[in-house]
Amino acid sequence: VELATLGLTAYKSGDYDEAIKFFKELSGRQKDAWECRLYLGMAYFQLARIGNAVQEFKDIIQYCPDAHLKEQAI
Repeated sequence: VELATLGLTAYKSGDYDEAIKFFKELSGRQKDAWECRLYLGMAYFQLARIGNAVQEFKDIIQYCPDAHLKEQAI
């Protein structure tokens, strides 16, 4: 099973710590995994790790070529 699928499953079930684990691993392997980084930021936000969430969202806004993902990060 893909890391992205595991992360999404954990995120949707409310297991944000587990989701962060999978999304961080995937984003470490694949620097352009922007949707993964968006979910990583949202998982951080759900756990009130605002600084981490803001950093993910800032990176997406600055570097991601996908306008739709940028809008979601904003």
